[in-house]
Amino acid sequence: MAKNLDKTLKSNPETVYEACRKVIADSGYSIINSNKDDLTLSFNTGRSMSSWHGQDLTVTLFADGDVTKAVVGGSIAKGGSALTGGGSQVFSWGEKDKLSKKFLDSVETILPTISKVASVKESSVISATNMAEEIKSLFALKEAGVLTEDEFAKAKAKLLNN
Repeated sequence: MAKNLDKTLKSNPETVYEACRKVIADSGYSIINSNKDDLTLSFNTGRSMSSWHGQDLTVTLFADGDVTKAVVGGSIAKGGSALTGGGSQVFSWGEKDKLSKKFLDSVETILPTISKVASVKESSVISATNMAEEIKSLFALKEAGVLTEDEFAKAKAKLLNN
């Protein structure tokens, strides 16, 4: 039984997830399941010379500080037809490992071209910082006499409610 392959990538999991989606699309693979919350993507590689129904692979991402570990596993896609005798293929001659390695290498290659996707945690910090800066600016305008107390209160309330 083949083991899962993994690669540690220097980016946050949300950006790596987008890179994985791009590699899957660019490779012409079919997405079976996509779960951005769990950071998993399952896809089928399609028919090849080594497997009749392709490989069903899943990439799962794990955050580890400033890096993301991508783990790819899977198996021969199940299926059968009159042509194949109604059964499924038993061997694929190492295709899963070859495709998993190629996939991970492709993700690593295109990762620098993917715009960094802010994680929910990062975007909350950015928003809070921006809001605090806006409120400080409004307060400075009030202190300078440009805004009245009422105008300051309304502008501050508008910022806090958005």
